[in-house]
Amino acid sequence: MPAQIGPRLFNPFVNATPNPGLLEWLKIILVFPTLGLVRLLLIVVMLLLLALVCAILSIGSPKQPSPSSMRTRVVFVLAAGFARAILFLLGFYWIPVTGKKVSSKEAPIIVSNHISYLEPIFFTYHGCSHVAKSAIGELPVISTIARSLQLCFVDRTGRASCQQAKDRIRERALQPGEWPTLLIYPEGTTSNGRSILQFKYGAFAPGAPVQPAVVRFSFTLFDPTSSLGARLWWIRLFSQLVQFMEVTYLPVHVPTTPEKANAALFAEHVRRDMARALNVEPSEHALGDLLLQRAAEKYNLPWDVGVVEFGKLHRVLGLSVEDAERFLARFSQLDRDHDGRLNPREFAAALALQPEDPLARELFEHFDQDENGELDFREFAAGMVSILNSVSEDETLAFAFSLLDSDHDGVFDRARLARVVGGLQDEKIDQAQIDSMFNEMDTTSSGKVNNEQFVAYMKRHPDLFTASRKSQLLERFKLSMLARYQSRQKEERCVCVC
Repeated sequence: MPAQIGPRLFNPFVNATPNPGLLEWLKIILVFPTLGLVRLLLIVVMLLLLALVCAILSIGSPKQPSPSSMRTRVVFVLAAGFARAILFLLGFYWIPVTGKKVSSKEAPIIVSNHISYLEPIFFTYHGCSHVAKSAIGELPVISTIARSLQLCFVDRTGRASCQQAKDRIRERALQPGEWPTLLIYPEGTTSNGRSILQFKYGAFAPGAPVQPAVVRFSFTLFDPTSSLGARLWWIRLFSQLVQFMEVTYLPVHVPTTPEKANAALFAEHVRRDMARALNVEPSEHALGDLLLQRAAEKYNLPWDVGVVEFGKLHRVLGLSVEDAERFLARFSQLDRDHDGRLNPREFAAALALQPEDPLARELFEHFDQDENGELDFREFAAGMVSILNSVSEDETLAFAFSLLDSDHDGVFDRARLARVVGGLQDEKIDQAQIDSMFNEMDTTSSGKVNNEQFVAYMKRHPDLFTASRKSQLLERFKLSMLARYQSRQKEERCVCVC
């Protein structure tokens, strides 16, 4: 059986803002064209002024100015003032702060939950530098400010960039007091604040003290969290007359010896402290869930298809985001009505089997962990991964031939090859390719291919087999189940004979 991954609980990436009612539409119609646009104009002017000051102060300075230089201090003071002014313009007139931010000498890193585009503005007001996406460093105006505030940029798609970011984090963490406090969002993405997502370990790998901080919003009609699904989010943000943010600084977490040796342990202890402070549950969801939801939207599937508690799938099954996205692409092809579920008929059709075939039924039951007669993507992914490292090459070839030899006479013809290959390939394959494959297999020109000919062909083309192992894992899963099915048949025959 695939590893048991349990029920899916909720989607932490969906914005809780209700659809606009009468009051919200009045704000959109009356407030945004007046007060909202004035707010936007003033914020743009402040950003331009700050960028101009940063550009002037950078003249003649090194590319990486000293964090303790007068120029750097001036930039941070100005940025803090502008940041508070921006929050005030957006309706955050009073921001209650519980606890106290300590100096960078006592805790060189602050870790916070990430629920909006707004809390980075708050932490800039409190004198923090940030770890940010590299795309921010490419934005006009913003990039000038970001460099002056000594942001640490990271490109999540590049390993070299990630390593450079880790090196910079370690450099700052191991020089407490020399740099501004570095603010890191270890969740790696924004959520709706109803849970704490799985943490990445970059903030904890240096083994330096960290100060956790948590941010929460109170709202009735508009949820400021920058999560999925809020209609007219930016317009409504600028249309609110008053908004409420609360920030809590927790005590500094000085890592123990085991935590210094194990960044994952350190991160988990801090994550649970933050969850308790917010009175929410630490979640098994991670950045991978958000990426899969975006991929699901691309494949015209419901958003929540991609909510799989990716942190748990990665921990229990070793599933990578890349493999999960490939599985989702295949899932979308099998899900013909795009309802986010596979029924037995859709599943059997993907295997080039009839729904009433015993093998198709047993395979489906193996996937169907909650036994509700349907497969969601989470069950599909768990079933696929369960056979990734459990089936040998010879077994895979034996099973592949058993699929082709549907009438069990030891051979298959061109039509059967076309049907099976066409049903299992992620990409469509044309008849000319089928003919080329079959003609090379059929060394006797008999119109039939036996197991020996098939295996010889596959071993002459190891590239095809390697690709199959990477992107056509469904065949391997079927093989593991077929072995069980055939073993059971042998046992039944033995019982009958005896």
